[in-house]
Order: sequence, then C-alpha cells, then structure tokens
Amino acid sequence: MLNSATGPADVLGGSFDLSGASAGFALSGFDSFAGLIAGASFDGMSVLFGDDAAGHFLATLVLQTTGSNASGYRGGLDDITVVLRGDVAVTTVPEPETYLLMLGGLLIVARRLKRNAAAGSRAR
Repeated sequence: MLNSATGPADVLGGSFDLSGASAGFALSGFDSFAGLIAGASFDGMSVLFGDDAAGHFLATLVLQTTGSNASGYRGGLDDITVVLRGDVAVTTVPEPETYLLMLGGLLIVARRLKRNAAAGSRAR
C-alpha cells in the first residue's frame, strides 16, 4: 500500500474487509492502518494460494480508505476492490509401484512372445 502523493497531501488510513475471502486463500498482514503520509507505504501483506484441492476459488477483498489533514478534514474515499481467482485441476501421478508392475507385465509378455516365436520356428 503506497500513498503516492508528493508534497503536502492528505494522510491516508484504512481497513480491509476480508469477509469475501474463501477457502483456498491464506491472507495475512491485512491489518488496519493510519497515518500514511505522502510517499510512505504500508506493507507486509501476504496472499498464499493452496493448490492442494481441485476447484475454482474466489476471494474478494475490499479496501475502505479515509483521507485526513491538519485542517481538520476527514472523509471517506472510494472503496478499492481486489478480486483473487485461483483454478486448480489435480492430475494424478502414478506411484513408482505402478510403473514396476507395468514393466513386469511387459517383460512377461515379451518373454512369452519370444518363447512362442522360438517354438514356431522349431515346428517348421
């Protein structure tokens, strides 16, 4: 979060409405802030997405801000809405044992084919 104003400017404050956050997202550091002067920033916010479950995930975060200055002005600013989306398609990866079983079956089939080919050439 950055107060990108330069020179004398309103001081910003705000809070986050995280009620629109769904499972699949882990949010941290979205605390209320105040006294953000021109050129100053508020950081430490983190969004982690858990990709261990299949599905479509959606989170809506709303930043509600205020501006104030030394003359006594204090007023609300337009809300800022951030939409987070995540889509996870889980694909299965065969276990190593599956590959071993498949290789063993192919070796047995190859051995039988070789044996049948050898038996067929002796019969002629």
